[in-house]
Amino acid sequence: MTRKKNFNKMIKPYYILILVLSLSVIGWGCKHGETDTYPIQTDYFDFAYSNSWSGNNKLYRIEAGNVFVLDSFKTPLGALKFNTAQKLILDLPSFLLQHPNQDFLCSGCADQPGIFIRCSIAGTIYQWSIDDVPETIPNELRGYVNEVISISNQM
Repeated sequence: MTRKKNFNKMIKPYYILILVLSLSVIGWGCKHGETDTYPIQTDYFDFAYSNSWSGNNKLYRIEAGNVFVLDSFKTPLGALKFNTAQKLILDLPSFLLQHPNQDFLCSGCADQPGIFIRCSIAGTIYQWSIDDVPETIPNELRGYVNEVISISNQM
């Protein structure tokens, strides 16, 4: 009887350890798997890539868990497109928020392709127009411009 009692005392800490580790892993998985958390909370987020010769000159809006083409009907594009597009909110460079409503355009260029970003954060509207020529824009924006172009082409 004493031997069984000692064995039970020895096993109980292992059960507790396994339980704690299991809960930690489950908790970590839930926290890091959430897709609705953004570094900034936007009321809406508009983006476009304007390139007159590509034919893909549409304005898109991320709002209320969906992405839409802003046409006369505000056409929803579905969950897969939303998952792709929401990356633009997650990756929004802090450089843009530090330079609100500033355009980064090639001076002297006419009809230059570029991106357009507009978002509402706590009711304040911010917007930027940025050329897609790397030499004409700040280094902090070059990767993001390519990302906006790529995601716009996937819509």
